[in-house]
Amino acid sequence: MRWQLLLAWALCGAGAAQAQAPQLEFALPSQDAEPSYALAYGKARFKLIGCKNEAAARSLAQASPEEAKELLAEVLEQSEHPKLPCAPGVTVPAGGFPMDAPLRFWRDDAGDVWWALSVHDRLYAVPDNCRALVAALGMIERAAARDPLEAQPPEGADRINLTCGSAGGQLPGSLESNGGRWTLHWTESYGWTAPDNASATSDVLYVLRLAPDPLVSEGPGAVDIPVWRINGTPVSEIFSSAEQRKQAEDGLSQMLTGEVGPKLDPTPLGGEGRERLTGLPALDLCLGSEPVGDCPAKRMHLGFGTRLPAPLSARAGASDFGEDQLTWRYDPQAELVLSNCGPLVAALGLDADPGQAQATVGRHVVDCPPVPAGHCTVEVATEAELRAALLGPNTDSGCLQSHSRLQVVLTQDITLGTPLRVSGGRRYERVLLEGEPLGKDGARTPVIRGPSRAINGLSSDIPCPTRAYLPLLLVDAMPYLRLHRLTLEQTNPNTDFGVALMARESRVSLGGVKIGNAKGDAPAYPVSVCSGEVYVYDSLINGRRAGLRAQEGAQLQLTGSAQGKASIAAHGAGGSALNLSATIAELRQIELRAATAIAARGGHITANKTTFEPETERQGRALDLSDGAEARLRLSAFGAFDCTAQLSQGTTAEILITRDPAEPGALTLCDGSAGTLVVP
Repeated sequence: MRWQLLLAWALCGAGAAQAQAPQLEFALPSQDAEPSYALAYGKARFKLIGCKNEAAARSLAQASPEEAKELLAEVLEQSEHPKLPCAPGVTVPAGGFPMDAPLRFWRDDAGDVWWALSVHDRLYAVPDNCRALVAALGMIERAAARDPLEAQPPEGADRINLTCGSAGGQLPGSLESNGGRWTLHWTESYGWTAPDNASATSDVLYVLRLAPDPLVSEGPGAVDIPVWRINGTPVSEIFSSAEQRKQAEDGLSQMLTGEVGPKLDPTPLGGEGRERLTGLPALDLCLGSEPVGDCPAKRMHLGFGTRLPAPLSARAGASDFGEDQLTWRYDPQAELVLSNCGPLVAALGLDADPGQAQATVGRHVVDCPPVPAGHCTVEVATEAELRAALLGPNTDSGCLQSHSRLQVVLTQDITLGTPLRVSGGRRYERVLLEGEPLGKDGARTPVIRGPSRAINGLSSDIPCPTRAYLPLLLVDAMPYLRLHRLTLEQTNPNTDFGVALMARESRVSLGGVKIGNAKGDAPAYPVSVCSGEVYVYDSLINGRRAGLRAQEGAQLQLTGSAQGKASIAAHGAGGSALNLSATIAELRQIELRAATAIAARGGHITANKTTFEPETERQGRALDLSDGAEARLRLSAFGAFDCTAQLSQGTTAEILITRDPAEPGALTLCDGSAGTLVVP
């Protein structure tokens, strides 16, 4: 047997010291020098190193919005506490937190995770939800280098809590939008500085504002995106010519709406609107298919509202809903994330490659709505209307004939007589199938119910020919299908091979979707992925044999929210929440509940803040890996399984940090394991 087992220290609950909101302070060493900044927690003062400006200093811990307090330079320098780096990668020359400082990690009585560094017999504790502080101090990197990680602090320890302000749960400077409606504005560019390499500056900016979806009751508000240059001409010069201004505003309107018709009339922003632009890049856009002046459509743009000479990097990926997403790291500590924003990305001209996410301070997320051009919305209330909408070319119902993007809104429950198929061969490149909130309080989601039937013999029409059955919903060769605010319910849920949703060679997104329940009224396999990509966000999936099953080559991204709404479970004897074969899977904030939480034959699994629970206490295992499968878990919690991991020869499970395991030493290999379990 070849294996290595490093037992974790117990991470039990510990009460937190009283927290104080941080107050920003600054000092001017001399008249011409840049100011120095500090964060004050009561009488404890921490000098900040590497802050470019007040916004960066304030963002580190979401300091109080009160005006920064001015100090004498010598007072700021006299602090007895270590200095804080303002961002990841900032070097503190002397007097900072040493890399070899003892590191502690625990979970308090409220369930919050804390990190702490010991310096000169004093404990400096940071809550995990203060992500910018955690990243700046390199807590994750420190934890990876520690063996073992120390546990909770002793009673009566001299402890100072470095907490965040009211927005501490987000990355400082974060702005997010759930998509909605674009509007166009302009403003004078107070305090904005053009890049050093720009040949011209602009004292006027256009502002693209994305208002939130009015149907979304939770979430952030509007997002503003400033623009300083279009087709090589600063906006202030554009404003000096009525003809240039009309061309620019027509181009911006067409980019945002997809239509050549009436433009979005720009309106001025007031002072409050200008304040929202702090810390955001001001874009340099190329509009139109033909090169204009010095603005070839494919060039890498250099202009944005920082002093950096060029964009640092751009990477391509997918959002939690499976939308095409570009992440532009325009500053060493800040990113602009554009999700489903194809025309805007094209206008930026950024060349993007797949890449790994990096620690950042500011993260501005824009989830663009579909452009009206080429977009058709229909409401359906019957099976016949639903099938007619999805058939596309076989119907002559208005916009269905001429559009490639379809939004189907269910206004009530629908019962199907036979399984439903959504195919990419029927013109649509994007389909959104969503439910209108029902009930007096809008809390109930529409139900699509129908059979999942077995068939006699095999058929080439079946996505997974090794199984002789048709699902309730079959998604075949579909470029993009998103299910939103829906419940899928089988009329024959207890059949041996019941499947609610099956996907082949498709990209499928489930957001706010419910399948089955914990009482056993659930399909055998609620979600079956034959090939392609499946994204699950804030959804509840209950099965009997497995919650989600994926075949060779499939890719999965399973994500919950801060409210912890996402759960995948298998309630039958011997069931698996995830049953994977040579699959790449990424999990974040998900609860898995089954006799075996994850059964993987080959493939690679990464999980962050994932909870593993047994269907029956003291039975089953969290992981069952074979055929060279690898799993890497971080900040995950384990219930009372019989054992943690069943590992075949050549498999590896690395559990970097645990959150409050069932009992000290509860992370164990199952009998007969021959793989490697690493628990630093």
